[in-house]
Order: sequence, then C-alpha cells, then structure tokens
Amino acid sequence: MSNICRVCGNEKRYDDYHRLYKPCDLCNTKRAIKYYYNNKDKILEKKRNFYHNNKEYFDKYNKNRKSRISDLENQIRTLTDMLKNTVSVS
Repeated sequence: MSNICRVCGNEKRYDDYHRLYKPCDLCNTKRAIKYYYNNKDKILEKKRNFYHNNKEYFDKYNKNRKSRISDLENQIRTLTDMLKNTVSVS
C-alpha cells in the first residue's frame, strides 16, 4: 500500500485500505473549499429549495428540538437543586 498522496505527492498516513487511491485529507479539504466557493450560489439555492420543499419536516424537527432543550433545562435545574440540598445538609 502506497502512503503517497496522489494529488500533492507528499507522504501521508492512511488508516484504511480504501484510502489507497484517494487524496489525503488536506488535499480533499482544499478541493471541497474550492468547489464551495466556485459554486456558492448554486449550493445555497439548492439548500433554499430543499428547505422550502421540506418545511413541514423542519417545523416538526424544530418543535421536537425545542421540547428536548426544555427537558434538558428542567433536568439541569433538578440536578442543581439536588446538589444544593446535599451540600447544605452536609
């Protein structure tokens, strides 16, 4: 197995066998950033369209998210009160 990146030519450490013909993480990140900035308008338009076509899903997701956050806040309050009570008793 070769440890040389096919893009930059530098020696890299690959963890998995399937990485043999892929670029290193640094080269892959650079390529992804370059693609994003060259196609930013197209990508944002796709995201906007996806959001508008799936508003019901996002509404339900946000509602569930808000309820989970409030549940966690209640748990934090309960645990904080329990800690205060145990510390004051000692």
